[in-house]
Amino acid sequence: MRFIRSEPKGFWREAQAREADAWRRMGRAGEDTLARRGAALDAWLGFWCRSDGSPRPRRVLEIGGAGLPAAPFLEGFDERHALDPLMGEYEKLFGRADRGVLAREGRAEELPYGDGEFDAVVMLNVLDHVEDPDRVLREIRRVLRPRSGVAFLSCDTYAPLWLALRAVRVALRGKRNNDLLHPHHFTERGLVRRIASVFPLREVRCCYGDPLAGEHSSRTVYPLRGLRQRLQREARVYVVAGGTD
Repeated sequence: MRFIRSEPKGFWREAQAREADAWRRMGRAGEDTLARRGAALDAWLGFWCRSDGSPRPRRVLEIGGAGLPAAPFLEGFDERHALDPLMGEYEKLFGRADRGVLAREGRAEELPYGDGEFDAVVMLNVLDHVEDPDRVLREIRRVLRPRSGVAFLSCDTYAPLWLALRAVRVALRGKRNNDLLHPHHFTERGLVRRIASVFPLREVRCCYGDPLAGEHSSRTVYPLRGLRQRLQREARVYVVAGGTD
């Protein structure tokens, strides 16, 4: 059982309306932090996304970078693209994309790119924010190169019992009092199965921390710090998927 909580379209639009406000309060991450995350991701991608020796430029697309963009720091690619439905709002807050990134405003459900354009697509902790996760995954597969393209995805997941309790809480208090910014919630197993229904899986890593920030790089014993944390068992799952050349 995957216990995915999905909200109607109006809820997604309201969540998007508040997303920029959340980043306005938090601010963009510092340049050193972004550079470290980008270098770690570049190395991880480089392991899976090797050049096939052709003279064509290597292209990467990041979806939903917001105040933690990775695309500007992916040095292993010749062309770096970024897409977000709130790109205009983020440019007002943080300035235009730098370091040669080609930024566009758009929705992941309707990627404004042709079939097979990218060697890699990166989407870090975004799938639970989109309107239609399944459609987004299909669009990512469409724009990846058929045999060699790599999708690099991460998303926070929760224990099935916690999501069942959350469903009761939402029924009692209303969804707008319960994590408005996340229209969807996943269990680890449900998330991996959903991605595997669209892509061949290459690597799955469950982390209680963020390996791109130098934290736990693999599954560890969950820290027993309070009943809420023990029930919730929030973890970040990284999935590398795509062709099998």
